[in-house]
Amino acid sequence: FTIPTTVTSIGKDAFFNCQKLTSLVIPTTVRSIGEGAFANCKAITSIIIPKGITKIEDSTFMNCEALTSVTIPNTVTSIGSGAFSSCKSLPSIAIPNTVTSIGEFAFASCSSLKYIEIPNSVISIKDAVFYGSGLKSIVIPNKVKIIEASCFANCAFLEFVTIPDSVEWINSKAFSNCKTLHSVS
Repeated sequence: FTIPTTVTSIGKDAFFNCQKLTSLVIPTTVRSIGEGAFANCKAITSIIIPKGITKIEDSTFMNCEALTSVTIPNTVTSIGSGAFSSCKSLPSIAIPNTVTSIGEFAFASCSSLKYIEIPNSVISIKDAVFYGSGLKSIVIPNKVKIIEASCFANCAFLEFVTIPDSVEWINSKAFSNCKTLHSVS
């Protein structure tokens, strides 16, 4: 499915629950994508977010269970709450160094997510961002002051965590039920 180049904005829940939608081309003319726009589109396998988008809104790609590839441009500065939650097939994601904040549950329940590099531009990682994800290791950016509540809780495969000197507070249950965690540096 190709969205016409005359489209400049995709509204809230525009394609919500289009469970048979397998491919999607978003033109570079699109400057905003609303909350939940592609949520529950369980068959989409890849997304290229066009340059010009500055924020990935809340729940935009939530429950895109077949999603295996996401390209985020360097125009994005924030990733909203639940933006990619329950994208169960997503193995990795590259976050550009323009992103400064990642919202609550943004990558929660991404059980195949083994690798993510959080750039040093990120200063805020909200509650339960990676709750129940498949991460094996994580390096917290050196501008983060607080590791929020349940941020990495229930990450069953998390083995290694690097926490920088900038962190002043590790909130409740930040690493609870990380049964394989054996190295924190």
